[in-house]
Amino acid sequence: MKKDKLLAVIVILLGVIVMAASIVYIVTDRMIPGLIPLCSAVLMVPMILLWRKNENGKLYAFLFMTASILNLIAAVLQIANAL
Repeated sequence: MKKDKLLAVIVILLGVIVMAASIVYIVTDRMIPGLIPLCSAVLMVPMILLWRKNENGKLYAFLFMTASILNLIAAVLQIANAL
């Protein structure tokens, strides 16, 4: 139970970071290349751990893992494009 609360706090903190970076990008049109997709990819890991215990846990794990991989690809492409 304590582990689930810690994972939930991590999900919330990472979600806030992603939202803040997105808002800064929308408002100022400036961003650190790769920050938003990298944070989103990391965000998926605790989400997998939290939701894998649900009824459709394997489906959630597959969806979150797919999203994480796609975000990692986006991060690499953003960083490569910035160089």
